[in-house]
Amino acid sequence: MREAQEETGVAIAPRDLELSLVMHRNGDREYLDFFFWVKEWHNEPRNREPHKCDDLSWFPIGEIPENTIPYVREAINSILNGIHYLEFGWGGDPHSH
Repeated sequence: MREAQEETGVAIAPRDLELSLVMHRNGDREYLDFFFWVKEWHNEPRNREPHKCDDLSWFPIGEIPENTIPYVREAINSILNGIHYLEFGWGGDPHSH
């Protein structure tokens, strides 16, 4: 909720969040990412961090742009396939449980 507010100006109530995926990710360091479905939000999303993000746009879920960050692309695909836990960036193909 805090990150959504900081990065996009969107306000989200806790009751409008549903945990969809947990990702254990290896990048420049080790991460544990949580991905949520948001049922409702307030305010129109806008790019509040242009120094970190080139663009903020809506796309149909099946038409995610090729330049989407790889771990985000994998998270979206996993969520759409009913996967709730994923390991990413540890070598080889992503491993899900």
